[in-house]
Amino acid sequence: MHASKRKQGPDRLWTRKTPSALQVWPSKTFFCCWGRCVTAYPSGPTFCAWTFILVPCGFYCMFIERLWNEWYPLVPVAACCIFLLTTMLLCLTCCSDPGAIPRRKVIISAGLAEELSELLGYSVLGRGEPTGQAEVDGTAMVPDELRKRGFKWCRTCQIVRPPRCSHCPDCDQCVLRYDHHCPFVNNCIGQRNYHFFVGFVTSVVCLALAVLPGLLWCILTPSTTTEDASPMNDALKVVIIVVASLAGIVLIALLVFLGYHAFLIASGMTTKEHLGKSRAQIAEEPTLFAARGPRLYDPRQFILV
Repeated sequence: MHASKRKQGPDRLWTRKTPSALQVWPSKTFFCCWGRCVTAYPSGPTFCAWTFILVPCGFYCMFIERLWNEWYPLVPVAACCIFLLTTMLLCLTCCSDPGAIPRRKVIISAGLAEELSELLGYSVLGRGEPTGQAEVDGTAMVPDELRKRGFKWCRTCQIVRPPRCSHCPDCDQCVLRYDHHCPFVNNCIGQRNYHFFVGFVTSVVCLALAVLPGLLWCILTPSTTTEDASPMNDALKVVIIVVASLAGIVLIALLVFLGYHAFLIASGMTTKEHLGKSRAQIAEEPTLFAARGPRLYDPRQFILV
């Protein structure tokens, strides 16, 4: 969905000072790379996730030559390939649109109502205008046939959202097939990036299984090509063992987390649906292998405010 393909009304007057959608986006998201990447503002857990990936792999790189010569050459090659895959999937999860639906004022200002109705299969603006009591409870805004199918009114975004869509309090936006907000990847997990998220968790588990055994083997096994270790090397060994132990604890937690999401995928549920025990209105559409769908907005599109 590019700006050149969007329908623009003949009464719209564009000037050089006309803002783009990313400049007036009302949620708590951060756009970069001219709107191609969208994420939440950086937080502590995000840096923690990168630290637990980069630090053990950095120590692992110190022993690549030894692993190549004394263990097996394909071991460090495989570890490097998994590391590249893990960082790529982490970046895709962090910076991809999870399936956000624009707020009402953005839809109206950008003239997206008709286009979103065609893409989503219903009128996202509802019926009438959200004034008075209709703005508070949204009962009058959602048509009866949609309300029976689980469609709800979002008072913050002032739009009608589909059954598996929820408003993320962290990013302050409605997300299609909302799973959860993950602070470690610094983004919502929804319809358009859930497969990136599952791929990242799987790859980081494989990375830990490839890096930690080789790292501990190099620390605990004397080298056949080097002299006895110096006191400095002994101190470094202690640091590496501590880092590897912490990474091992994280690995156990990730294995449990990956098993939980394998259960969710097999059950066809999202995290929010399972924890909320709201199994009614759950569609037969799978969570992992369903189509991503198009992006519902172009952050670089000029709008009138």
